[in-house]
Amino acid sequence: MGLGKTLQAIAIAGCFMNEGSILVVCPAILRYSWAEELERWLPFCLPADIHLVFGHRDNPAHVKTCPRVVVISYTMLHRLRKSILEQEWAFLIVDESHHVRCSKKASEPEEIKAVLDMAIKVKRIVLLSGTPSLSRPYDIFHQIHILWPGLLGKNKYEFAKTYCAVQVVQSSQGKFYQDFSKGIRLEELNVLLTQTVMIRRLKERVLKQLPPKRRQIIRLLLKRSDIVSAKAAIRVVNGDASEKSVADDMNSQNLDEYDDCGDFCRSGKLSYQELGIAKLSGFREWLSIHPLVAESDSTEVLDLHSSSHKMIIFAHHHKVLDGIQEFVCEKGISFVRIDGNTLARDRQSAVLSFKSSTEVKVAIIGITAGGIGLDFSSAQNVVFLELPKSPSLMLQAEDRAHRRGQTSAVNIYIFCAKGTLDESHWSYLNRSLRHISSTTNGKYDAIQEIQR
Repeated sequence: MGLGKTLQAIAIAGCFMNEGSILVVCPAILRYSWAEELERWLPFCLPADIHLVFGHRDNPAHVKTCPRVVVISYTMLHRLRKSILEQEWAFLIVDESHHVRCSKKASEPEEIKAVLDMAIKVKRIVLLSGTPSLSRPYDIFHQIHILWPGLLGKNKYEFAKTYCAVQVVQSSQGKFYQDFSKGIRLEELNVLLTQTVMIRRLKERVLKQLPPKRRQIIRLLLKRSDIVSAKAAIRVVNGDASEKSVADDMNSQNLDEYDDCGDFCRSGKLSYQELGIAKLSGFREWLSIHPLVAESDSTEVLDLHSSSHKMIIFAHHHKVLDGIQEFVCEKGISFVRIDGNTLARDRQSAVLSFKSSTEVKVAIIGITAGGIGLDFSSAQNVVFLELPKSPSLMLQAEDRAHRRGQTSAVNIYIFCAKGTLDESHWSYLNRSLRHISSTTNGKYDAIQEIQR
């Protein structure tokens, strides 16, 4: 979030470097960022002292001299679990610790187990996250248990009974399961955490000079042609037929029975990927009149030193990201792209290019691949063409631009298609946003619901 968490963790770790090696666990995309920050803030630490783990051949156990700092991803920690656990570590930093979330099942995923095992072994631990709880208070248990075992109960189910209003719910298939999505006694939980293990910084308190963040809902009414094109595109991806033949086939079928897209969308016949593709047409119309494109289309000479119209565009599916990229290319606008296929080294280059080049105006980002840990503070516009899965993911993505170093107000545009899955998902995001912020920020600083 740009509030100095990384610097504070490095400063604390620096006090214990004489006692042994430091282990930093982070998302894969942030390994290079951590190496840069460590070199910057620990001048006595040479580049050779910082060891990045990308694969089995980088196993620190195979290095002749044990590095002073090892930076490893969650995935590689799981894969090298045995050898990493066998080594002695003076200090453990877990970045973006909300990844260590609780599941409903008795057993946790292997990547989370690896972190929990490391935490048992290491004496000094710092967890970093701007959003410790992704969508419900239940998510936070493991993180607190790492820092203070037993503070919230002996296990996650005992914690849930106290703070999660557990209910037995019947699914649409008739099966019964426990629902942990609610939260109760959140003010009490917030006080307990802030008095024991949690240091919570809020932007309005730390970065008082930070310009405001303004959200705006862009409501789209999908056209019949948008739906036909979206469904045709997906069937082509699946290898069913050519896009033209699929579109012709669908035009002659049951779409005629709907006056507009509303009933069709509400009937649940549009998947999330189809919905994202269907919104591309409306997005193109909106972006065409945005100053970013209007300036590039004009014959006037652009002020290349102005970054007032730099923009981050978030989406989830590769087909949607491709559609955005195609339109940006048509308009002759320089851009960078980060998605799940982008190598870690190339991601860092893309961030630097967007930040330093006045010609690069757009960053096309996959929400899960680039929505955390990256600095895009040179952008003043953030677009969500597809809605994030969780409210925390949305906040993290917004704060790629709304962070330390930002000098202008950040405009956030959230695209919602009327009468579709977007509406129910947006309602969920709104409700969850307040629940999780009540836990971490407290009653009076909790995020209010975003008005429609």
